[in-house]
Amino acid sequence: MSAEMEVRQGIKISADEAVSLDPQQIAVLLPDASPQAEVEGQTFCTSIQCPYCGKSGRCDTDPVPGQYYRCINCGALFRT
Repeated sequence: MSAEMEVRQGIKISADEAVSLDPQQIAVLLPDASPQAEVEGQTFCTSIQCPYCGKSGRCDTDPVPGQYYRCINCGALFRT
């Protein structure tokens, strides 16, 4: 029932790129759930690791290359 979660590495972005982003382009990562904490109705999603602090979070949809994310731990912006 449980498969190993894939962890994708985020990519750092420049300060200029971060400033130019529209807030609607930025997805906020959710805390990683442990494999035992599966909740009914939730879909399995890839975990994404922040390139700044190394913490991982999950997204509510499959990550798209070039999508921007905000780290739930340090608040840094990065992309996949």
